[in-house]
Amino acid sequence: MKFPILVSLLFMSSYCMSDDYLSSKDSQLEARLSSLKQDARENKDPRDLKQIAMRYTISGKMEQARAWSKLYTDELQKRSDAGDIISSLKLALSYIRGENMLKIDTDKAIALLQKASTAGDPSGAYILAELYKQQSKDKLAIESYKRAYELYSQQVATNPKNPTALYWLGSMSLQGLGCAANPSEGLRLLNESAALKNRWAVLELFKCYTKGEHTAKDEAKAIHFAKLLADEHKESIMAYTVACAYLNAQGVEQNIPLGEQYLDLAVAGNVPDAITLKAARLDEAGKYAEAAPLYSRAASMGNDYAAARLGELLLNGADGIEQDPERAISLLQQASTQLGSPKASFILAEYYKKVGEPELANEYYYSASDRGVKEAMAARGLMHILPNSGMNWNPTRSYFWWKSGAEAGDATCQTYLNLFLFGFVPLLLIICFLSPILLINYLSRRRNGREKI
Repeated sequence: MKFPILVSLLFMSSYCMSDDYLSSKDSQLEARLSSLKQDARENKDPRDLKQIAMRYTISGKMEQARAWSKLYTDELQKRSDAGDIISSLKLALSYIRGENMLKIDTDKAIALLQKASTAGDPSGAYILAELYKQQSKDKLAIESYKRAYELYSQQVATNPKNPTALYWLGSMSLQGLGCAANPSEGLRLLNESAALKNRWAVLELFKCYTKGEHTAKDEAKAIHFAKLLADEHKESIMAYTVACAYLNAQGVEQNIPLGEQYLDLAVAGNVPDAITLKAARLDEAGKYAEAAPLYSRAASMGNDYAAARLGELLLNGADGIEQDPERAISLLQQASTQLGSPKASFILAEYYKKVGEPELANEYYYSASDRGVKEAMAARGLMHILPNSGMNWNPTRSYFWWKSGAEAGDATCQTYLNLFLFGFVPLLLIICFLSPILLINYLSRRRNGREKI
């Protein structure tokens, strides 16, 4: 469900704050909250009120958290009754999501949203339409979408440079919500909103041109909007997208220095794939000691390739990196079993084969081939045809894995496949067809011999 950004406006209610239920016995926690509580009493700042409830929740003091959350929601209700639209919307969202210690109550949410919509708030009408849509009340949803579109249109008529209203009109025009679907008009409105630096509009345009939705797919335009998100809205993931585009000439002319610049922005934003890519580029340049800490950082964030490559570096050693087999095996096993790394499975298979552990080697070859490692498919094929491999003899499975590996470009699989097709199969056919003939001939000679006797 799409929800507009709501302005955080709420004032402290006039409840009597008794320490009996609004304070805990944790003196250190109470000391940290003392200033916030004082501000809540004196300045009547809703942000302090909600912050206190959140602090108690994080600290596990649920009795106090419930008490402060009740002050918050009671005040929202009081302000909503007095006609404050923002309070109505915030309380409705709390009922929809079950937040602020409230139970989910769609009926109360609908009543609050209807009040906001009637008062002329387009956000209330739009959220109400989404809620009706979830409940399969299509007719009511259509009416609410129309109401939202009408109200957003009024806002744009009053202020043609309203970026939020332009965004919603554009988005609704693309989807045909509250109006007839009009992709060209929707894109025009989104571009106007994007020009006014509306993040949602820029993101929507990026998605449209990336996926080819509502318009033709256009990598250059997609990268343009990704660059806006990275530059103006400091989106780290988009910085990574732009970095990949400039480094690999995807939709833009290749520019390695600029790509590195955006890659560093993404690394600073803790994007795991960006950290791994930065490490891999240092790795390729032979700067293993610089790459290793980045691989470690990305591995700790769940990147399977980073964990596997770091394990490989520690297993074999490299310039500036001492061998550490114990840590390497631990990393590789974690990458293989917990992160599902194909690379780690193959490295472990090769390692156990080298140290004379065929059963473990076969286990990891099995895992790596299942995960698409073409080099492991050669070994997997042999496992089905060689004796004492721990696998049932099955030439058909051997053919399958060698063929799969050959199609993926593995030369060893192609060699095995050729030997299988032009050596093993003809030999097998000869044995199958020649054996009966030889047997019949042998039996015939024996019979003739007995007759002579």
